[in-house]
Amino acid sequence: MRGLRSVLIVLALLLSACATNSRTQSTTTFAPLQVPATATTEPTASGRSVAPETSGDSESLRQGTACGVERWPVKTGSDADIGHVTLGHPIQTTVGHLDSLAQPTDLPPDNRIAPVETSEWTVDATLIEYKIEADSDVHLVIHDSAGRSMIAEIPHPSCVSASSPLRPSIAAVRTLFDQRFAPETSWRHAGVGVVITGLGFWDKLHGQTGVAPNGIEIHPVLAMSSAP
Repeated sequence: MRGLRSVLIVLALLLSACATNSRTQSTTTFAPLQVPATATTEPTASGRSVAPETSGDSESLRQGTACGVERWPVKTGSDADIGHVTLGHPIQTTVGHLDSLAQPTDLPPDNRIAPVETSEWTVDATLIEYKIEADSDVHLVIHDSAGRSMIAEIPHPSCVSASSPLRPSIAAVRTLFDQRFAPETSWRHAGVGVVITGLGFWDKLHGQTGVAPNGIEIHPVLAMSSAP
């Protein structure tokens, strides 16, 4: 009888150790960066919560939604020039090259500026940090090895028109990113190598975190993978 009790005690200890190990492995490895102590979350019309924006990352929202407004058709592929976009043949480039391009003086709300916004680009970079913005995009800050910076953005599929040919790719990459990185409305640090493919986009400078000196972005991201 004493031998049986000893066996049961050993089994109980083993089961407890396995449960503790399982809980440890499920813990996220991406710690959130510090945000102002006054930050709170607010419900949106879509049911998602967003933190009030107090920096240049603030975006105008479409009334009654958590979706953006400024150049939104160009950002999501429902613009008048989407038929001129070359898809499936991305151009390999660098953050440094994109940052060096001349900034346009005029940014039309429903038309693209060739060749940047009519081309698909692929960059190898380090994902520095990311967060969900008020317009439901995931805002990515990426750097090259020299520390040059630019922004990439992944829209939420619910903010993309069903008529956009980009919607399936946007939905797929957003799902994968959400599963892998669990973005929140506060900044989270990553520091991992990534390969990002998407359309070029010119944004106006308004103090965005990680913005390129000329305002160029990859927006939307259409594919993303770990760096080899």
